[in-house]
Amino acid sequence: RKGTALMLGALSGDNETVRKLLKAGANVNHQTIHGHSALQYAVSKNFLPTAGLLLDNGADVNLADRDGTTPLHTAAINGLFNMVNLLLHVKGLDI
Repeated sequence: RKGTALMLGALSGDNETVRKLLKAGANVNHQTIHGHSALQYAVSKNFLPTAGLLLDNGADVNLADRDGTTPLHTAAINGLFNMVNLLLHVKGLDI
């Protein structure tokens, strides 16, 4: 499974593109062969608004990559404290 346009939008923090793709029905929880998702990309780049947009549109905060790394792990490992705070407030977060 390859990356998607939604993932590229998330990776670049392009909220307008992300919004349009979600409205058009893009799969917010699609994962690459390595298990990466649009949310994982937004978190890794510390794009808070993009991560929030994805979460508001059904991104699974607990979706782990093939190594078992969740978006919360990524944020914590990289010292992205504002992102950690955002993720900690998502309903349904597994800690």
